[in-house]
Amino acid sequence: MDSTNTCDRPMMKFLWNFCCEWSCTSQLFHKFQALVADFILDAFVDLFITICIILNTLFMALDQPGQSDKMARMLATGNYIFTGIFTAEAILKIIAKAPAKYFKDGWNVFDAIIV
Repeated sequence: MDSTNTCDRPMMKFLWNFCCEWSCTSQLFHKFQALVADFILDAFVDLFITICIILNTLFMALDQPGQSDKMARMLATGNYIFTGIFTAEAILKIIAKAPAKYFKDGWNVFDAIIV
């Protein structure tokens, strides 16, 4: 049995850096990552996401059997919009923090599972 630690293997180090840490990327990507982080980690974006969560909860609560087709279409459209917003938030946070740092936070793991 090989006693070499998985993290000591060159291929595993490469995969970890390339897929999780993003430490070997270009300077242009680091500027893009910083720009995304400035946007997505802003307090007003957090407030916007919180308001979207409340509105999405309201939309889900309004869904009931026997509702009109117009109401059903409105609620379905709203759910698609909220799903898009929440997916974009998760993707932008992963870009801003890199996957290794993003998934160290339990709330981010929960958020990614929910999305």
